[in-house]
Amino acid sequence: MSVFLIPSSVIHTIEQLFRNFLWANSDSAKGKVRVAWEDVCKPKVAGGLGLKRMAVWNRALMTSHVWDVLRRKKSLWVSWIHHHRLSNVHFWNAPLISNSSWIWRKLLELREQVRPFFIFSVGDGLEINAWEDKWLMKGSISSWLPFRYFGALGFTKHSTVSDVLLSLNSVWPQAWITRVPSLLDEVCPTLRPNERDSLLWVDLQHNQRRFSVSEVWKSFLGNLQIMPWHDLCWFKGNIPKHSFCLWLAIQDRLPTQDRMRRWLPDDSNLLCSLCNQQMDSRDHLFFQCNYSNMVWNAVRSWIGSVQIGSWSLILHELSNRQWHPGDMKKKLFFVAAVYYIWQERNHRLFRGKKRDEEHLIRDLKTYIQTRSGGRDEVTNVAGPSTWQQIV
Repeated sequence: MSVFLIPSSVIHTIEQLFRNFLWANSDSAKGKVRVAWEDVCKPKVAGGLGLKRMAVWNRALMTSHVWDVLRRKKSLWVSWIHHHRLSNVHFWNAPLISNSSWIWRKLLELREQVRPFFIFSVGDGLEINAWEDKWLMKGSISSWLPFRYFGALGFTKHSTVSDVLLSLNSVWPQAWITRVPSLLDEVCPTLRPNERDSLLWVDLQHNQRRFSVSEVWKSFLGNLQIMPWHDLCWFKGNIPKHSFCLWLAIQDRLPTQDRMRRWLPDDSNLLCSLCNQQMDSRDHLFFQCNYSNMVWNAVRSWIGSVQIGSWSLILHELSNRQWHPGDMKKKLFFVAAVYYIWQERNHRLFRGKKRDEEHLIRDLKTYIQTRSGGRDEVTNVAGPSTWQQIV
């Protein structure tokens, strides 16, 4: 993927294998997918599982070759490209000719997406094309000024930033300002003769950063909404299967009876297996059922005073709580309570096994105490590092 842009059909097939493994651990996840793959592949802070969309990651990896070409990396391939493909044209306007290699064609197709993110920091100005390269936050001069204004001062499309700044004496021409008044907001750079020009990456917040594939990937994802509850799911020392269950519950994607009813006969007798009072739903199962209320009363004594009544209440309160390192076990208790209630529901429905409330509470407490070594702070349990561990 760092050498070729993988065909979309191949990427689709590979991601289908991922989806099937995540949701069904088999050759087919048809009917079992609970969260859209696009959402699964969002970063954890944005409500996903932190997997990478292969197409996006593939383009991010390929962007490193564009970076090599622009900064004229000392390599045989880059030298060949500049000698045979870019001898008379700049990379940004190089034509796509019929005898171009497949890799070169794919790199040229990336230009429109990556061009806004590359910017040169001006040093001696000898390696920057003043017309095509971006060395001002406004973008390349070619993107906002007709060439006749540029050429009228004796510059060509091959002029360097050094040529331009020495001629302008670091003062914008009045004709340019008249044509583009916003140019007044852009400080004209000054040359630093003892420094080489450097190529940087501009992120979505317009911060200039050192180039890295991870920075490219973040920029390609765009501005994503940060979910305030993400730290309740994914934290150092979390128990992956518990966190995965909570992640599904927060998004109301657990297969509760109210969600499954659409596929069952109309006369199906659906009752909550914990209280036998009404059909189970996410809100009923976790906060309205008498059984779960007794569990939460015990959990409340372990995690501190918290409003128990609905998902919105508890998520709002716990997401805005100031957690400290010593509160690790409190998070473990909260996440485990959700998992144990869901587990008990399933054991009763599908295995015919039952635990009373006191038994479940005792099992939950024993498990967390054992997991955390009986201490208030967990320091020796690593969080999930791969997506298989998350599953």
